[in-house]
Amino acid sequence: MESAGSFGDTGGVSRRISSPELFGRAAELSSLGAALDDARAGQGRVVLVEGDAGLGKTRLVEYFISQASGIRVLAGGGIPLAVDVPYAPMIEVFRALAVLYPRAGEGLLPRDQPPGTGPLGPARLLSLAAEALRAVAEQLPVVVVVEDLH
Repeated sequence: MESAGSFGDTGGVSRRISSPELFGRAAELSSLGAALDDARAGQGRVVLVEGDAGLGKTRLVEYFISQASGIRVLAGGGIPLAVDVPYAPMIEVFRALAVLYPRAGEGLLPRDQPPGTGPLGPARLLSLAAEALRAVAEQLPVVVVVEDLH
């Protein structure tokens, strides 16, 4: 017999129920859309989506990306704060750039040390990432999403 309010066995974990539509975020979606229009026109833009935990930042960005066509999305983040790895939230982005732009591959992901710690350090890493991002964006507009950038 199920208890009142139960919807079957979920293994003790609540399931996320969400609408395919996004309500109450017209202004935010408009700002993101304008940034994407700039990217399609060859103009870079940085957009910061910030707010307290649980406000729907991830959902907003996921919805935006699902509605945008003709773009390449490079995503990173989700690394716990306790992890002491330089550029940890960016590692997945660096990995994707290294695949899409092999010329920068070894510099973005050196085999024997964490990114940005080599002889030329952070300046070389960021220069290579910018070079790779420009080259990749020449083929198709790029959106870089970094979650939990603390």
